Amino acid sequence: MLKISSKKLLIAFIIIFAFIALFPLLFKNSFLKEFNRQMQLLENVTAQYSHVDLYWGRSFPDFTLRVDDLSLTGTDLFSGQNLAEIGRVKLTVDFWSLVFGQQIKVKSVKLNNADIHLIKQENQFNFIDIKKAKKEGDNFELSLDRFIIINSNISYQDFDDDFEISALNLNQWIKRVKGLEGNNYSMTSRADSFTVSSHNIDLLQHVAFQCKMLFHFDPSLHHYIIEPTKVNFNDLTLNVEGEFGFEGEQTFLNMNGSSNGDIKQLFSVVNVFYGPDYNKIISDGTYSINAFLELTSDDIYNEKYDFSLKAQDGSLKYDFLPDGFSEINIDVALKKNAEENKYFVADISLKTKADSLCLKLYQSDEEEKTIYKNEIDVVMDFSTLNSIIPDTKLEKMGRLIIDLNFNGTFSKILPDLNELNSEGYIAVGGLNYQKSFDSRPVFVDTAYLAFSDNSFAINKLSTRFGKTNLEAEGNWQNFINYVLFDEVLRGEWHLKAPCLNLNDIMASEIQETHNSDTLITGFSNFFVPRNIALKLWFDADTLIVNNTLVGSAHSVIDFENETMTVHALNVTFKEGKGLLRGLYRNTMDEGVSSYFTNDFENVDIQDFAQIFPVLKNIWPQIINAKGKINTTIDISYNKGFSTYMKNSDLLSAPSIFYNELIKQDDSDMHWFLKSRIPALEIRDIPFFEEIADKLQLEILEKGIFNNAMIEVFFVQGKSYVKNLSFSIDDIVFNATGSWNVEHRLQLDFKIEIPPKYFTGKALENLNSLASENNINPDTLLSEAAVIFCVSLKENEENTVIDIDL
Repeated sequence: MLKISSKKLLIAFIIIFAFIALFPLLFKNSFLKEFNRQMQLLENVTAQYSHVDLYWGRSFPDFTLRVDDLSLTGTDLFSGQNLAEIGRVKLTVDFWSLVFGQQIKVKSVKLNNADIHLIKQENQFNFIDIKKAKKEGDNFELSLDRFIIINSNISYQDFDDDFEISALNLNQWIKRVKGLEGNNYSMTSRADSFTVSSHNIDLLQHVAFQCKMLFHFDPSLHHYIIEPTKVNFNDLTLNVEGEFGFEGEQTFLNMNGSSNGDIKQLFSVVNVFYGPDYNKIISDGTYSINAFLELTSDDIYNEKYDFSLKAQDGSLKYDFLPDGFSEINIDVALKKNAEENKYFVADISLKTKADSLCLKLYQSDEEEKTIYKNEIDVVMDFSTLNSIIPDTKLEKMGRLIIDLNFNGTFSKILPDLNELNSEGYIAVGGLNYQKSFDSRPVFVDTAYLAFSDNSFAINKLSTRFGKTNLEAEGNWQNFINYVLFDEVLRGEWHLKAPCLNLNDIMASEIQETHNSDTLITGFSNFFVPRNIALKLWFDADTLIVNNTLVGSAHSVIDFENETMTVHALNVTFKEGKGLLRGLYRNTMDEGVSSYFTNDFENVDIQDFAQIFPVLKNIWPQIINAKGKINTTIDISYNKGFSTYMKNSDLLSAPSIFYNELIKQDDSDMHWFLKSRIPALEIRDIPFFEEIADKLQLEILEKGIFNNAMIEVFFVQGKSYVKNLSFSIDDIVFNATGSWNVEHRLQLDFKIEIPPKYFTGKALENLNSLASENNINPDTLLSEAAVIFCVSLKENEENTVIDIDL
């Protein structure tokens, strides 16, 4: 009988476990080299990742391949587009295929925290075109038992038809079903938010999605067959079946769907109805949906679809509200065939107790032409919504009437030769609108839009919000060609405001930044479209800025070729006035550039400081100032500065905080300030109080300045005081200096003081200073003036004042 000692047995186990632990290392280098090579073989995409590793994990004896921070970026047509960002990918690699096989089999794939973007553009589909090159040595084979996606987001964007689908927080499990003949898989999917939009209109918005389906896979034909299954969108259930796969170089997808049920289920995908009160809806009537979709891709991407939705004589109401919708009739069809011809038809109507809505839309898009036949008729009292939909919180006022027809045909071959026209009107009156996040209601007293041919005009618009009253008249020309062919939209507008309060226009969060130490640059969200040409005349009888009554404002502004030109913005400031001229330009190639000149004459300094609160941050003592100023400010910048303009607003531009602004050393912003102040009174200025104390000249504490002049340049992140001069009685001050981040402020004053001021303690102080500097006091007193040099240096911690004779 063979006896094995426990010591030998222990050694044997150690050797076995050591071999198991080290076994992946025998193949790791060659495998990872092959993996990297295969990633390089991907077509139309560039792959990057931070870490890749091969080891034995839970799938033992199979290997686990882990790839961290995988990103896929498109090339060619999709160059630079981010196709996928995946936090972690785990592949289960078959042990025997890796060790002994000719091809390496991947048995499972798991994606964690993935953001995947599917894109269709110019009849090409980015992910369908990502294929491994069929080259010698293609050693990977997919033989999946599992495919899992955890906590991921997937979106599909069709740039050709302006269509988009997105699923947020998607979790999906695809697993091979054992015990059934053939290759059968089950799939369970759910997403917290499913959104479908077309032409920036949300067809479905934040709808909960889930499904569980069974499909069969034929590996010889790369063919998947989806068995009949149910897909849920909130309470709406869609029955689907179909197939997808690969045939040679061609990729295909065929799907059929249908749904029938209570009309309440159809409205469950409409956000305004699906909420905490959804179960309290009483409905009558049914709906039916039938849909077909066929996609194929070889060299180009082709699609066919046929969708229909019908409902007749339906009704919908909440049990706790007096009224609801009645006579709901819906007939919608959308179809596209193989010849690229497609059409859309919608006939939707419903009634309330006193109002009605009717939409008849038809668009046929054929090979050489597009045909439109659209009618919109709406009569609605906004107060009706309070009795139909809960929590609308609209005042019992306001009425909307739409009577609009748009029809005609345009040629795709010669789109400038078209026969499109529109006629009708939109009228709004007595509307009281209040945003949920803003306490200030907006009143629209009257608004009348008249449509005719290729133009529409606002004959009268009268609105009120806060203290602002605004009236407008104007027109847009060529608007159909603008919408359909992206041509230039031209308009002329006259805006009149008996009272315009800019605080009513600015968001509250923007106003709060006025007193903060944060740079608010403005213009970052303001862009002049390339295909809009507008001339704007603006007149405000009373202008209020930062709760300060300024006066009146009149301006002529042009918007054209991505440029806003302010020909003249004249503003009155009680006894003073201001003039703004300049231009603002944004282009895709050059970024943002601007040049403005601001002239202010005889403006009260307190009004000026109230309008531009940033002055209080730069110079807090301005709150104790009295007097008039005459100022010229030239400001220019280009794209070097625009890169810093983020998350701000045009109307917050006056709130630039100087200390932050000058930190942009690499910016291309330049400005020049030239200001003249004939008489100025400022109290409690520590700088002059300290000088008066050291020189024993009480007159300096009065703070009454005459003939003040300042010239400041701001260039490349630093400011330079070219000239600062003023006088207190006949004591003359002249200063130059600079202001930057490392050394906030340095001003070197030259002070000329006539001898008559040196009496009493001042004379003793002068004698003392003369003695310390070996100068005869009589000589000083015989001169026309005594000159002192005072250096003011300010940093983050304190202010240092040095006085030299």
